[in-house]
Amino acid sequence: MFLHHGFGTRLSLVDLAERLERHLPAHRLVLYSRPGCGRSPPMSPAKPIDYLSREATIVLPAVMDALGLGSADLIGHSDGGSIALIAAAMHPDRARSITALAPHVIVEARTREGIRALPQPGSNNDFERMLAQRHDNIDVAYNAWRALWLSQAMAEWDITPLLPSISCPVQLVQGDADEYGTFRQIDLIWTGVSWPSVSALRIADAGHEIHKSHPEAVLAACLDMISAGRPINVGLRG
Repeated sequence: MFLHHGFGTRLSLVDLAERLERHLPAHRLVLYSRPGCGRSPPMSPAKPIDYLSREATIVLPAVMDALGLGSADLIGHSDGGSIALIAAAMHPDRARSITALAPHVIVEARTREGIRALPQPGSNNDFERMLAQRHDNIDVAYNAWRALWLSQAMAEWDITPLLPSISCPVQLVQGDADEYGTFRQIDLIWTGVSWPSVSALRIADAGHEIHKSHPEAVLAACLDMISAGRPINVGLRG
């Protein structure tokens, strides 16, 4: 299961999925756009402060149930990495492994600085045209997401208390030039997860979209984590 970043879509991780498919022909690779992103209708006109928990405990299990999947290897980028961690903590039977690319478990100063540097709604026509090509509703997909992460309420967001409940192998991948987070994020996960099989890959000169700048390193990290269980149906799903 591939979980995209905050205002991404199912296509955000498709290149990584296609590379993985060549190595895992017996696995079923599933990509989907979360509610309010891409062509998926929103659940509400705003992003509630617990939207990541809702994605992890309501949306992801519902998608898996609809596809007849009892458990899966979770590959998440940014928000998607956070969702994978929450899902594994709250529904440990659904996660076989986690590969979290630039995940966040707290809101750092760099997180807010990076988001603040993104265009404000209505300030960049080219950026909004790009968003409109990817999303049916950019007010929910981007504007509401940006507003929430810059809000005072979100400044105290913290999922570290959930980490000890994770009981599957975890692979963390973080770049030292990430515009939205530092190595503190993976340090907190490393110390918080009780499962002994936690690995952390720190990549120099890598920004937030680490799967695009360092595709081979990320591919190897994903392959290391994915379980060698009974093969499921072949093919990409979106």
